[in-house]
Amino acid sequence: MATLPLATGVGWVVSPVIKLMFEKVQSYISTQYKWQSNLVDDLKKLETILTEILLVVGTAERRRTLDCNQQALLRQLKDAVYDAEDIMDEFDYMFLKANAQKRKLRSLGSSSISIAKRLVGHDKFRSKLGKMLKSLSTVKECAHMLVRVMGVENFSSHMLPEPLQWRISSSISIGEFVVGRQKEREELVHQLLEQSDKPESRSKGARSTSLEVITIVGNGGIGKTTLAQLIYNDKRIEDNFDMRAWVCVSHVFDKVRITKEILTTIDKSIDLTNFNFSMLQEELKNKITMKKFLLVLDDVWYDEKVGVPINADRWRELFAPLWHGAKVIKILVTTRMVIVANTLGCATPFCLSGLESKDSWELFRRCAFSTRDPNEHLELKSIGEHIVQKLNGSALAIKAVGGHLSSNFNYEEWNRVLKSGLSNEKDIMTILRLSYECLPEHLQQCFSFCGLFPKGYYFEPDMLVNMWIAHEFIQDRGRTYGSLTSTGKSYFDELLSRSFFQALRYGGTVHYVMHDLMNDLAVHVSNGKCYRVEANEPQEIFPEVQHRSILAERVDLLRACKLQRLRTLIIWNKERCYCSRVCVGVDFFKEFKSLRLLDLTGCCLRYLPDLNHMIHLRCLILPNTNRPLPDSLCSLYHLQMLFLHRHSCFICAKHVIFPKNLDNLSNILTIDVHRDLTVDLASVGHVPYLRAAGEFCVEKRKAQGLEVLHDMNELRGFLIFTSLENVKNKDEAIDAQLVNKSQISRLDLQWSFSNADSQSDKEYDVLNALTPHPCLEELNVEGYSGCTSPCWLESKWLSRLQHISIHDCTCWKLLPPLGQLPSLRELHIDGMKSLECIGTSFYGDAGFPSLKTLELTELPELADWSSIDYAFPVLHDVLISRCPKLKELPPVFPPPVKMEVLPSTIVYTQHTDHRLDTCITQKEVSLTSLSGIFHVCHQESVEIAEISFDGADMVNDGLRDLGPNLPSHQGPFICWYADLHRAFASLTEMKIVGCPNITSLLDFRYFPVLKNLIIQDCPELNELQEDGHLTTLTEVLIEHCNKLVSLRSLRNLSFLSKLEIRNCLKLVALPEMFDFFSLRVMIIHKCPEIVSLPEDGLPLTLKFLYLNGCHPLLEEQFEWQHGVEWEKYAMLPSCLFAGESIGYGQDIAEEILRENDIIQRSIQSSLLHPTDSSASSSSFLQ
Repeated sequence: MATLPLATGVGWVVSPVIKLMFEKVQSYISTQYKWQSNLVDDLKKLETILTEILLVVGTAERRRTLDCNQQALLRQLKDAVYDAEDIMDEFDYMFLKANAQKRKLRSLGSSSISIAKRLVGHDKFRSKLGKMLKSLSTVKECAHMLVRVMGVENFSSHMLPEPLQWRISSSISIGEFVVGRQKEREELVHQLLEQSDKPESRSKGARSTSLEVITIVGNGGIGKTTLAQLIYNDKRIEDNFDMRAWVCVSHVFDKVRITKEILTTIDKSIDLTNFNFSMLQEELKNKITMKKFLLVLDDVWYDEKVGVPINADRWRELFAPLWHGAKVIKILVTTRMVIVANTLGCATPFCLSGLESKDSWELFRRCAFSTRDPNEHLELKSIGEHIVQKLNGSALAIKAVGGHLSSNFNYEEWNRVLKSGLSNEKDIMTILRLSYECLPEHLQQCFSFCGLFPKGYYFEPDMLVNMWIAHEFIQDRGRTYGSLTSTGKSYFDELLSRSFFQALRYGGTVHYVMHDLMNDLAVHVSNGKCYRVEANEPQEIFPEVQHRSILAERVDLLRACKLQRLRTLIIWNKERCYCSRVCVGVDFFKEFKSLRLLDLTGCCLRYLPDLNHMIHLRCLILPNTNRPLPDSLCSLYHLQMLFLHRHSCFICAKHVIFPKNLDNLSNILTIDVHRDLTVDLASVGHVPYLRAAGEFCVEKRKAQGLEVLHDMNELRGFLIFTSLENVKNKDEAIDAQLVNKSQISRLDLQWSFSNADSQSDKEYDVLNALTPHPCLEELNVEGYSGCTSPCWLESKWLSRLQHISIHDCTCWKLLPPLGQLPSLRELHIDGMKSLECIGTSFYGDAGFPSLKTLELTELPELADWSSIDYAFPVLHDVLISRCPKLKELPPVFPPPVKMEVLPSTIVYTQHTDHRLDTCITQKEVSLTSLSGIFHVCHQESVEIAEISFDGADMVNDGLRDLGPNLPSHQGPFICWYADLHRAFASLTEMKIVGCPNITSLLDFRYFPVLKNLIIQDCPELNELQEDGHLTTLTEVLIEHCNKLVSLRSLRNLSFLSKLEIRNCLKLVALPEMFDFFSLRVMIIHKCPEIVSLPEDGLPLTLKFLYLNGCHPLLEEQFEWQHGVEWEKYAMLPSCLFAGESIGYGQDIAEEILRENDIIQRSIQSSLLHPTDSSASSSSFLQ
């Protein structure tokens, strides 16, 4: 960490605190409270003292340096001011408490004097006020002494320039552009891409990957991270690597955290709860198998305490999973130390020097002159050119100095900066300090506070702003949560534009971080008021610290400390998404009585702490538990913000239970509950500031109904209503004001029953009154007993609706015109027992322009379905089930459509003019027919014993050609029409699943382009026919066919790329593969009678062989890598063998086949578009 001179500035500013106290005292005197004259006199004395102290503190804080004695005096003054603020805040608390109790104790008098005497403790407050005045009087004397010590006569020569009027930056921040580094970028991208496409030589057993480390070495602020970010987001890198991951390592090496961050970057949905390091490494190895993987490790440090061998061993252990299975591994590292490159095995690190002169000037020009033309300010341009020369190409320093000078666009300040020393890192810290000192006071506070967070921390601007609000750093007269957060966000944007923060983009994600030098600066300027405890910090805890963050595993250090002045406590977890396993007791926080901000998300709270004594608390951030929130929460009358975060230990505890008296919190601005958690809205009561997903069960016995939701317009995510039959009338439903809840994306409306005897008119009125906001995306209606549709479904009101589900609405007779909803993608209709027809009105005027999935199930009265010409242009999946009266489907499903028709419905589909015509014969067969896909499934309710198909009869002794005449069989059958032959001629995929009585398969000559064949759960199948008509097959899967003995009938499969046999207990013989010219993948799993591979060996094209659960004699040869069968594999030029989990094998197989598809497309493209270039010919031949 860079250091500053001992005689440093005052750091953490206290002027804004005094100003707030001053305003509060004036408010007490003039408006809020009418007190006895002696108390008013005391308050006026306090006003006078604060005025004098403010003048001294304001003067001192604008001085460049103070010596140790001056700092000591100023520190005493500040401590006294903060103590006085606590007393004033305590008085405020007592008055808020009195108001809360007054609402319940209406027998008490209403005047402020009676409240003060009976409830607030007038005498107690006056006593504390008197002591505070004595203390501040002493402090005032210290202030006069400080003035004498500093020497007022010299103030003008040492004062910092007053900052210009603070401005709001534009939406394009300085971090949006990058100047220079094109040469370095090209060189490093080329280095990362070279040799990445060369094939690896096969080794026996697991694949060993060559791992290349490229290290960027340079001074702090030189632009290493920016350069790495440019490379990471380069289109060529994105296209060449299958996976990329970015991890900021920073000072503390933590192998578990780094591995988890790599995994979560690769797969954002992965749940690594309870994973130990070994499990994490195994998971990482599986994820990157057969992949080209780029890993960026930003800001890597060398641990001086342990030396080279241990540092090297740490990295070797971390990289262990990367050596096995991956195709290409490239690691890009940024560091300040050459020794890191040596430790990682990088013999020739890429040393990054400063920006070139031209690029340095361009960056400075953009930052300092902004939209101004330097040629119109030649004097400043000349000074600027000299400043740039002294900054030695440091991008961070150029941006910091440029941002400072842009806000101080005058000759005097530019010339003063020029005369400063700016030639090394210590000088850079000096100029960064100058940038800080020229910030307005409120931004100085906000920036200094950020020293609480560790290096490499990803800042969430919204949460940081909430913390600033808790400490009254936000200067906003509106005092509403919206105005405060808006102003706070503008503060953050201003700091970002001045390069106090950086925006790093990894793919489509933006992370906000603070450069290490800026982090050091924030710690220094807090002047001991902010302190963080990390894993390797000393154990000393200073009592004068006001703001503290501490790593969860070191939280016990706080037990023995007296931290009565502590105003911020953040317990953080180095693995933000996972539990720290650190628990604290309910009495752990009893000494922290001055806290304004408490963040416990780094803890695992089995029991929530007692909060009664935290009377100053403004912001409380808690992890979710499986317990109700404590009643003491309702006594935090100063509380403004409450946040409940999801915790990995309590994933199942999704319901948040609040205490009953939340309305006591008269100062509350927001209660924010994580999106994965649900609040029981009926028990919360009227809480308009609640931001959460919720469930509301309407109960007859409760006095309050849906009207409590009237002003709760901050609800977000999903909203579930149950027992809507208990809603009294439409007025109650109107009072819920769903139409104003714009952040609800999913709405569930549930009635507990649906029958014709219910009050259908009332239910219609209720549903009609529950009009959602037009931004709704998903709607589920269940049990509605009305007969007609609500008005808001009859129109285009829900223009963003994507999903509709209507379930068990037994009296609903006519579907609304849902086809006119432009965004609707999924429609599920189930149990509408009164629906008799689907008319043309169903399609609206647009005909479902976006619908991809349509499901109609259990519609017993549906008999007629009309069609229109323009319906379902993008439909892909259709499911129709249990519609016994439906005799004909409309010709509205353009291919390719995946249609699944379950018992009692469809049997026959054919193509006519590029559409699907469908005829229905009741109770014949379950058939899924697509353009290119044929699928026969055995349904439990239908016993498929004999099937007549294209003149072929499926009987127990096989499928034989019986000519054109159909025999009469009982049971399901597929009717044959001459046109059906043409339909099957284009089928590419066949699935025969769950046919318990078939013993042999059909004649495949009717499927001339069949590519995929899947046979599953056919226990009586004992042979595959030798018809030679399967030559077009590319993939075959045979599974759970326990009487199948031999596959030698499979021949002439010259295009077959994947053969997979699983769970065939009697299978003995694999096919001979001398003509399997395209085979890339072979998987044999749990076939215990397979003792040998094909007699003539394996195809030379085979890239992956998986054997598991075969005969012990075969597996033993592969284990010992010796024997006849092993030699059949060993002679292959480039084939990977695996015998691990089937999931691992499938991942490898998919990757190989994907690459094979790319190669095939490339060859086809070369054949279709030949070139005369000899280079192209040579490349193709290779």
